[in-house]
Amino acid sequence: MVSYKFLIISHAGIKRINRAIYRHLANTFQQLDVVIPKSLILSSGKRKEAELALSDDPPLIPLGLIGLNPGTYYYPKMVETLD
Repeated sequence: MVSYKFLIISHAGIKRINRAIYRHLANTFQQLDVVIPKSLILSSGKRKEAELALSDDPPLIPLGLIGLNPGTYYYPKMVETLD
């Protein structure tokens, strides 16, 4: 049997409620990690910090995020994470 490792990148995963799908997927896929931003700057200019993980969340990897537009977000440490 082939074992796959999944890395999901989710800006919405900053909120616990948005991680429900990943909790479900973690029951199906044994090796699943989720990259989330440490914080996001909202359109209002307010900074939103990542909510703490729930006990059944898959492993979360909070990374610093550069950018104000979802189309141009950039995770400077993504290559290191992938390595």
